[in-house]
Amino acid sequence: MKPKSKLTVIGMGSLIKSDDGIGIQILRKLKENEELKEVPLLEVGTSPMNYLEKISNSKIIIGIDAVYGGEGPGSIYRFTLDEIERKGETRKDAHGFSLPDVIELARARTGFPIEVIIYGIEPLDLSLNIQLSSPVKKALPKAVTEIKKEIKQISSAG
Repeated sequence: MKPKSKLTVIGMGSLIKSDDGIGIQILRKLKENEELKEVPLLEVGTSPMNYLEKISNSKIIIGIDAVYGGEGPGSIYRFTLDEIERKGETRKDAHGFSLPDVIELARARTGFPIEVIIYGIEPLDLSLNIQLSSPVKKALPKAVTEIKKEIKQISSAG
């Protein structure tokens, strides 16, 4: 079976919980780039399971979310799904599914995605608030630049 998309980018989180919405905020900035118009950019919010069909038809997934990594608010991390699974730290949606759970189901259906890359931004504030905290807001442009560079590299690779 051949995947329908080489790459899909998913923004995760909740826009009403301050820094938890960083994945969606970054995805929206990426959508402003005309040169990325051919890449599926999905706002999955807090329920990646709702996008199982699209996830299972993409060779590579880049996920963007708020992530605790211990380096301080606004820190940007890049890691693979395997690294998350080894640590055992995942967040489940309201139906009890984490991103690794959704990826496992997708792979059982189609064999895809074969690679999952996660970009995480360390949050400061997860309270009910629609504004990003200062350190996370400051990190947003750098995160957009790093992710955009990776998207271009993947898209241009054979």
